[in-house]
Formats: sequence, structure tokens, C-alpha cells
Amino acid sequence: MKRAGGVLPSVLASSAVAGSLGSVTAAARRRRRERRGFATGAQEPAPLRGRLGAALLEAASGAGIVAFTGRDAQGRPSLRAMLTVRGGLGLWCVGGWLYTVLLERSRLQSTLGKVVFNARVERVGGGRVSTRAAAVRNALRVVDLLPGAYLTGLACCVNSPRRQRVGDRAASCMVVRHRFSPAARVTSLLALALPVAAVVVLWASPTADPPRD
Repeated sequence: MKRAGGVLPSVLASSAVAGSLGSVTAAARRRRRERRGFATGAQEPAPLRGRLGAALLEAASGAGIVAFTGRDAQGRPSLRAMLTVRGGLGLWCVGGWLYTVLLERSRLQSTLGKVVFNARVERVGGGRVSTRAAAVRNALRVVDLLPGAYLTGLACCVNSPRRQRVGDRAASCMVVRHRFSPAARVTSLLALALPVAAVVVLWASPTADPPRD
């Protein structure tokens, strides 16, 4: 009985400490938001690490899809075919643009990669972006990519309180934090991983030839 009586106060004390730490963390987050010029309840920009993680996931998934389309006349994977405008490269550019525009304009307001990292695209001030805004935002990725590795877009995000790149500013939108359900995040991750897994299985099969130049 004495032992049980000593455990209960310890549990209660631990809960109190955890609650206090949570309150301190929340207060620190509010102060950071106020220093950046965001009022409580306003749109909170998604962290850059999450946006970069989403971009890497979608790039890997896109590469898997491109690998399926880049085939020679015999139907075997070919690096040369992957880099043609009619082959994988064209699909990457046009298909990737349509993918982001349609999903960001949808009720989801987010691509699969952003869902995994709890982020979505909104108009500045709130609300779903229009088709035109989504099209402009993603068409200007070519500017954000300059001179390579998204350096222009990254520099703009770092120097913007709303973490906006060139496309975001032109379309008057921003990427904000949004908590998706665990089921939505897992489903999105599996959907992105599927093309990569399929290509690994295809190229690892004994009957498949390796990609040729």
C-alpha cells in the first residue's frame, strides 16, 4: 500500500511537468509568430523542411513514373528515352504541372507530398486558391529553380515572413500548416512510394534488362 501511495503522486507530478512544458512550448511558438507579424489564429506558414521533404518525395515518385515511360522500341528501360521530350521528360514537366494544379485547386488543397508533411496551399488571407492562381504558382517553378536546385525559390522563402517563393507571391497564395489525419498521411505516402517500388521490382526481376544509354 505504501508503494502504491508513492507511485500515484509521482505520476501526477510527471503529468504536471509535462503540462507545464507543453504550455511553455505553446507560449514560445506564439511569441515567434508575433515577432514574425502573425496574429494568433492567423495563417501559419509551413516550415521549409516540410516543404523540402514533400518536394523530395514527389520527385522520387515522379522519377519512378518516368522510368516506366522511358522505354526503347523493344519495351526495355532506356535512359535516352527517359530524357526525350516525348518520353519521360515531357511527362515529368506537363504531368507534374497538371498534378500540382489539380490537387491544389481541389478540396484537398494539397499535393500528396504536402499531405505527408501536414501542409496545404491557401490564398493569402485564407480560402482555396483558384485554378488560375494554382496554374500561375506552379508555372513559375521554372523561375524558382534558377540557377539550379531551387536556389531562387529558397532565397525568396527565407526572406519572406510568409515563406513565399516567386510563384506564391505572383499568385497571392502561401503554403500553411494544416493537420491532416494519420490515415490521409499514410495513404499519401504509400501512393508516392508505389511507383518507386514498382520500378525497383521491374529492374530487379531476372527477365528485365538494366537501363541502356
